[in-house]
Order: sequence, then structure tokens, then C-alpha cells
Amino acid sequence: MMRAVIAAIVSLDGAPVDPSELELFASRAQLPRGGRPRLAVRQGAGLLWIPAHPAAGGQIGSELGGPPHGGKPPVQGGCEVVVDGTLDNRVELARELGLPAVAAPGAEADLIAAAYERWDMDCPTHLVGELAFLLWDPSRLRLLAASDAFGMRELYYAVVDRQVRIASQLQMILPRPSLSDLDEEYAADYFVSSVSCRPSTPFKAVRRLQAGHLMIVAAGRLAAHRWWAPDPPSLPGDCDEEEVVNRFRTVLAEAVERCLDGRRAWAELSGGLDSSSIVCLAHEILRRDPARASELATVSYVWKDTPQSDEREFQEPVIEKYGLINHRIWCDDLFFDGAPEESRYRSQPQPGVLFQPVIRAESDLIRASGVEVLLCGTRAEAVVLEDGIPPVHLADSLRRWRLGLFVRELMRWQRGTHLPLANLLLAFVLRPLFGRRRMWSFRQEAPISPWVDRDFALRMRMRERARTALAPRRFNSIAQQFHYEILVRTEGLATRGSLEWTCEVRHPFMYRPLVELALAIPWEQKHAPRGSKPLLRRAMTGLLPEPVRTRRTRSGPGPAAYKAFAKRWSVIEPMIRSSLLVSLGILDGARFHQAAELVRFGAAESFADFLSCLSFEVWLRSVTGEGEPLTFHSSRHGRD
Repeated sequence: MMRAVIAAIVSLDGAPVDPSELELFASRAQLPRGGRPRLAVRQGAGLLWIPAHPAAGGQIGSELGGPPHGGKPPVQGGCEVVVDGTLDNRVELARELGLPAVAAPGAEADLIAAAYERWDMDCPTHLVGELAFLLWDPSRLRLLAASDAFGMRELYYAVVDRQVRIASQLQMILPRPSLSDLDEEYAADYFVSSVSCRPSTPFKAVRRLQAGHLMIVAAGRLAAHRWWAPDPPSLPGDCDEEEVVNRFRTVLAEAVERCLDGRRAWAELSGGLDSSSIVCLAHEILRRDPARASELATVSYVWKDTPQSDEREFQEPVIEKYGLINHRIWCDDLFFDGAPEESRYRSQPQPGVLFQPVIRAESDLIRASGVEVLLCGTRAEAVVLEDGIPPVHLADSLRRWRLGLFVRELMRWQRGTHLPLANLLLAFVLRPLFGRRRMWSFRQEAPISPWVDRDFALRMRMRERARTALAPRRFNSIAQQFHYEILVRTEGLATRGSLEWTCEVRHPFMYRPLVELALAIPWEQKHAPRGSKPLLRRAMTGLLPEPVRTRRTRSGPGPAAYKAFAKRWSVIEPMIRSSLLVSLGILDGARFHQAAELVRFGAAESFADFLSCLSFEVWLRSVTGEGEPLTFHSSRHGRD
């Protein structure tokens, strides 16, 4: 399939939907190079589909759904379906439905309609992929709106004048919100963790359909429920560690192959373990087809003036081992410029709005090269577990009276962390056992950012928010439930913004069979006191170059962003001084300005948290039109 903006309007009282309302929706869609909108109006409802690329064609008034080449799709049960994204299990699904001729790319709408005809409202459980869809059933006057299991595609909704309005982009529903529309619940969640996983959005009138949820609009009502949650562990009890590693590698390779999907694909290569693993597996898969193997290339961010941010030392072993083409984007000074423009493509604030020049350089390169799919390692840490995750499995061992395992693991973690045994017992055994709905408190928590207004923090109970678990309880195991909590809390980290509308950005680590397998694997096999991601490191033995597979260091764009911030201080400082978030009582003006001064001199308490705060301010100015916009001279950007 492909990326597309999708939307629907449903009358709660059955009144006809005016096509001009859908056309207005279409005019508000933010796409860098979108195709012509296609809409369908039926009794009491209207659906809209806008392809992300002009070549997909279609015109206002043409039929909706089906392949993006503009042909009219077969009608299954009279249902209309619009889809944003790709089904990864098309072949298996088509075979199960007895429709083998409909398994080709672009058949998502037909398959979803047929799945609905077979399984009714249980159909989402049979769909694997990064996608969202809207389905109108005219025989029952019922609309289904579904998000994929991990929220990789977005849907927003609101009830306005007895109509339910649903769209891929928040701005289509609320084109010019005001500051008074800001939802303090959302703001409180955002300033706790830099993302919000709840159904709230930045504005009170609009809600978000959460990951793994299905919304039904029928009989004048709407209701949403969770259609996906992980099942308890299903690994055989006698499955040894080597079998687990082999099974994980097999399913990860399957995930990469499904994301490639027979299309022209490139992969991001940061030099880290996640992206490097994807590149190596993609090469191994495409090597079976020499013509396609030659098309695989990589994209890397590199820095000349800030060696602390540069990762070429770890990118080059992968490039050399597999003889890959590597396109380098020189990112020196590519920060902050164009932030208001990038904000247009994001329905929520994210730090990515501050990196628009980098995103533009990558988008231009991909578009000029005709790339259809970009493989990305985002959210891998929620699957294979990064450093800093507490050893809460110790509590499980003691609770099950597996005393031998408990003592071995306790001593292993004491040697690896150098923490006193008493600290380990208190923090990672007793607290988990007696505070099981406070899963997130097991991390060493930083205090609420000092620039958050103290009265706001108290009124919104922000410390309690930071400690309260968000994931519904699915596991008896404290450790497995904690892993699920991590997965839920990374929902807001999916690739967003203008890049996702340039090509289809795919995330192999978010392949549902892989995530479900990772959640089932015993904690001691996927987490260690020294070195992150031990399961992935073992699985990639022989495929990843050893300097990459065994690396223990990590770097990022932070040092380069510090430099860019100081260079643009004369433009950023007036915005800090006249902050909208300060005027709303969310931030403390003096402390916010003090934090910005520290960033200017490279001494921030938490640079990442500050950038999240700054991105909220920039995004809010852009979408509301309030305050002076953040404007700079255009940055140069280069690649080779």
C-alpha cells in the first residue's frame, strides 16, 4: 500500500453528510506533495482518502479505497474502506479468506473489507502491519476506526454538531486552535515523560485513538475498546537459551522482509546496534535477488565539526562488510531552522520539529532517488531493552520461591552494578512486590523539570503521574508486565512529521510477532547488568561486524545541537522571554529562562528534557498562530 491521509464524518442522527465538509477536511490536510483527494459519501457518512504522492491520482468525487492507481475496488459486502499503511500478512490473510488473487501490494482495503465480512468487529486481530483504517458498513450504518497494535499510524476524533469527525491529522479537525483550547491533562503528561500515551491530545476538543484500539460509531453512539494486548508467555518451558536466540533472529529477519515488501527500499544507518542489525538482515534477504540487492542503500547522519556526535567509526564496518552505498547527510548546524514549517506536519509536539533541516535533507534525497520504503530502528529499545532498565525480575524469582535463581541473579546484578545488596533488595525486590501498579517508579527518577511551574505540578499531581503504570495488567510476572509498560510508554516515539509523508517509513522492530515473542522471553535472557540488548547482540553474531556488535559506547546529536542553540540565541531568547507556556501558568518564566541560559553555555541539567519543552513552545506557536514565530535564516544542508 502506501501512506495516505484518511478521514471520515459520521452523522450521529443519520443526517446526510455534505460533500463540501469532506472537501474542507481535504483542504486542511498537511502533505508535502499529496495527491488529489478522493471521497465517497454514503447514507449518514462520508470517507476521504488522500495519497501521500501525486502519482497516486484520483479526483474529488471519484470512488474511494483499493489500489492507489485510481481503479475502482471490488466491493466486499458493500463496505467502504480507506487505509493508511501496509498489511504485513497479506498473503496469509488472503489465503485464509480464500482470496489469493488479492494478496498483491495495494490490496489492503479489499482484504480488510473481506476480513470484516468474515470476522465482524474481531477483524483487527487478524491484521498485522503498521496501519490505520476506517470502514463504513452501510447495511448496519456502522463505522469502524482502528489503529495498529503499537500506534504507528495515527487517528484523531471529535464530536462536533452531532457529527463524529475522524482524521489522520489533528489539524484537519481543529484547523486553528486557540490557547484556551489547550488541555492541561495532556500538558502534564507531556512534561512528565516528553510524550503522552493517553487518549488526550494538546487540545481539549480532540481525542486520540490509542494504539491497539477499535472505535465503533453506530446507533448515535461511539465507543472504543482495546483489541490488542499481549498474551501471557507462550514459549515452551524447555526452550533453552540458544533456541530462543535463533527464534528471535528468525522472526526479526521475517520482520525486515515483510517491511521490504518487494519495493525499492533504503535503510537508515546510525551506527547503533538496532539500525545496523536491520541493514545486515536486509542485505542478506535481498542477496537472493541480485537485481534488488543492488538497489539497497543506506542513509547516515554525519558531523564534521562535532566529532562527539559523529558515528562513522561504527557505520563504516557495516558499509564495508556488505559493499553498500552510503548516502551521508552532513548535519553540522542543521538544527532549529524551519521549526514552524515542520510543526505543520505533526499533530502533537515532538523534539523532531527542531531538526527540520536534517529531515528536509533526508526527504529531498529519498524523493530524488525514488525510494518507496525507508527502514528505521525507532522504538527498538522497547523490544530489546536498552541500558538503565531495573532488574525487577529479582522480585519474580523471590515471589516464586526460586531461591537458587534469585541468589544467582542478585549476585550477578550486584557485581554488574556495584550497588549495595541492601539497595538492590529494597529498590528492585521489595518495592516491586508491594507497589505493582507503580511500575515506572523503579527507574531512578529525575525530579520534575525545574522549569515546570510548581503550582501547576502540584495541581496536576505530576509526581504521581510519573509513578503510575499506564499499561493494563496482562502478566503475573512483574518483569514481563514492566516490559509491556515500556512498550506502551514509547508509543509517542514513532516516526512523525514530513519524512513519513515522503516515503513509507517502516519499523521492523514493531512487527507484532516479534514484539509478542520479545515480551514472552524470560527477562534474564534479554537484560543484563553490563551491556544493553544482550538478546539482539547474540542473535546478530556472524552478521554484524564485531566492532558494532560488541560496542558499549553511544553518542548522539546533543553536542552539535548545543552549538546550534548558542549560535541562534538572539532569536531563541525572545521566544523564551515571551513564552506562551509561561503565560498559561505551565512553566515558571524565570526558571525557564535560566535553563535556556545554561543550555546556551552547554551546561543544561537535562538537555533532552529542555528540547522537549522548547519543541512544545515552538509547536504551540505554529499551530495556534499566537506569539512571534521562531524564524531563522535558511540553513545550508549537504549530502554525498
